[in-house]
Amino acid sequence: MKTVVEIRCGRVPTIFLRETPNAWQPYLRRNILALLKQSKTHRDFAQRLGVSPLVVRRLLDLLGVDYVQRLYRQYERGKNCSDIANANGIKPATLSRLFRERGFEVQRGVRKPKVPKQKLRRIWIETQIINRVAREFKIHWKTALHLLEDEKLIVGYKVKPRNYLVGS
Repeated sequence: MKTVVEIRCGRVPTIFLRETPNAWQPYLRRNILALLKQSKTHRDFAQRLGVSPLVVRRLLDLLGVDYVQRLYRQYERGKNCSDIANANGIKPATLSRLFRERGFEVQRGVRKPKVPKQKLRRIWIETQIINRVAREFKIHWKTALHLLEDEKLIVGYKVKPRNYLVGS
């Protein structure tokens, strides 16, 4: 298993990654931070160093880099936890737990899509057809129904069960 340690040699702090049980690879702190800036994701950064994303998270903790805040900014911009987690080599449950442990708010389940409210209202007023709204925004019709209910354009809509004919 690869491990990370920091050893201060004089004034220059050096990070050592254990490649094999008897082989340690030294890295200067500034070189690692430069690699981090060049990398878009933790997975990319891990590939550049030849380590796993878990070792990268340990390394970033050791360097004092707030990677959770960095990932949460992506979440705030509208990316969902699953996409962020998969891109960075983390399980979605682990990522949402990290967010909650740091006091960040995380919605459970899949987020409702963000749709322009004016366009939603216009389409509904013109057509009064839920499927037309769903097709326009490329969402499931039940999601369209929930969006229309949230905007109070539909009140108390009941889904009618289908009556299947039983063959005789």
